[in-house]
Amino acid sequence: MGEILRLKVVTPDGPVLDEEAISVTACSEQLGEFCVLPEHRPILAALGAGRLLVKRSDGGSDDFVTDSGFFEGGPEHVNVLTQRCVRVSDIDISRVVEEIEEIEKELSELGEGDASWDDLNINLKWARARQNAVDNS
Repeated sequence: MGEILRLKVVTPDGPVLDEEAISVTACSEQLGEFCVLPEHRPILAALGAGRLLVKRSDGGSDDFVTDSGFFEGGPEHVNVLTQRCVRVSDIDISRVVEEIEEIEKELSELGEGDASWDDLNINLKWARARQNAVDNS
C-alpha cells in the first residue's frame, strides 16, 4: 500500500487527466463534498456538477470543475468518469455569465413539460458550477 493515489479523469471525448495525487476532493449528489486520501476504503459515488480539487504528490494542486458522472476510488486509485471537465483557470467567466442568462431566459419561456426543459436545467447546473468555482478560487 502506498501514500499516493493514481487519479484518472475520463470524459466521452477521452482522457483528461492521469496523474499521481495525495488527495482528491469531489462533490457528490448524495454525500456533498468529500475527500479521498491514500488507503481510503472503496467508494463509489454519483457526481453532481462541482469542483474536483487535486493535491498532487509534488506539493502543487489542480482545480477542475466536473459535470455529472461517477467517482470510484480505493486505497491506491481514483477514477472519475464525467460528461465534462474543465480546469478552473481556463474558464471564461464572462462567457459563463452570458450562458447562464441565456439559459434562464429560455427556461422562463418554457413550461416544465417541454422536451428541452431537462437538458436546459442540466446545462444551467454545469454553468453555475463553473461560475461558483471561479468565484471561490
